[in-house]
Amino acid sequence: MGLSSVLGALVMDDQPIFANAFLFVWLIGWIIGGFFVIATLLWSIAGLELIKVDGGILEIGKEIFNIKRSKKYQIDEIKHLAISPNVLNDVWGLGHQRNFFGLSGGTVKFDYGLKTFKFGAGIDEAEGRLLIESFKLNPNFKESNFA
Repeated sequence: MGLSSVLGALVMDDQPIFANAFLFVWLIGWIIGGFFVIATLLWSIAGLELIKVDGGILEIGKEIFNIKRSKKYQIDEIKHLAISPNVLNDVWGLGHQRNFFGLSGGTVKFDYGLKTFKFGAGIDEAEGRLLIESFKLNPNFKESNFA
């Protein structure tokens, strides 16, 4: 309803230019917010986080309705693979929500080059420890990969 109202107001010729500029900026923000809401809902309904070890590669990806996006990491370059403590006390008291409902962040972290990556957003610390223990049993991982 809001989208059709704003589009109708933008088409009208008798609007001041400032009003049209404001409505255009509002419309762009509204569309971006709508995409975020849709992505969050789709992730809640059908989102999967994929973790795959193949040879010397750790692949971490996200999938929604067979649309997949993943990154690959050389296991030899992974350092300090460990549990990332859940920080619940930040400035706003919303530390547990900073991962945007599973779309980013996670319980397991590792250093890769000069960056720290996190994954396993939908698992708790006990499951994260179990995942790390299974990595330790995998012959592709060495003691130097862990904290």
